[in-house]
Amino acid sequence: RGDGLTVHQGAICMNSETSTANQLDDYEEGTFTPTATFETSDDGNKAYSTQAGTYTKVGRAVHCNIVVVFSNRGTGSGRLRFNGLPFTVGDTLSGTILEASGTVGYFAGLISSVSDIKPVATSGTDQIVLYGVLGQYGASTGDFGYSHVGNSFSIRFSLTYFV
Repeated sequence: RGDGLTVHQGAICMNSETSTANQLDDYEEGTFTPTATFETSDDGNKAYSTQAGTYTKVGRAVHCNIVVVFSNRGTGSGRLRFNGLPFTVGDTLSGTILEASGTVGYFAGLISSVSDIKPVATSGTDQIVLYGVLGQYGASTGDFGYSHVGNSFSIRFSLTYFV
């Protein structure tokens, strides 16, 4: 069913493919430091007890693992977002800036009822915005932000997006 792997112009190609757009020519691993902001207002006085991200980039796909733990949320209002993704999020879906969503493995330290949190990568930025399934039984989805986050808020999640 094909010729297997070949190397063409220094990149790995599948079967007999030689098109530059379809070559696997980029692999990278690294770390980054996500920073949290509240979109409407933010005093910038957040304190973190943990703030870390790792990534693996294969071609256009970037997979991130992120952990953020506040020891003080500071003062602000609006939706919570994390800045500092290692690569700018690509615009791969027409008609929206919400390009990819992730999976939250753990969260704690909330001050209002939220049954799930959804991190979403925003095209043309290095940002993730957060949406919450609001209420105990998840009757609606809305912005997840300052009114939900306590001083000891903690979140761990994974997200894959395309550049």
